[in-house]
Amino acid sequence: GGITIEPDGKVGLLRVTICPRENRLVVDHALRPGEPTAGMAATLRVRGMDKPKILVNGRSASLTSDGLIALDKP
Repeated sequence: GGITIEPDGKVGLLRVTICPRENRLVVDHALRPGEPTAGMAATLRVRGMDKPKILVNGRSASLTSDGLIALDKP
């Protein structure tokens, strides 16, 4: 469908659910126990969606003008 999601670093446990018909994106992520935080992704770049409704770990989030979503810090 032309939608891509790219992290700006490493991810631990990550699940991204894309609902194109609803224009909705759900992101759930966490670090594995004992995983170091150095080099971990702080944002995801979204391409191919127009102003989607976004949830990150159950909380509402927004897309920046550059197409970025901030991830919660562990």
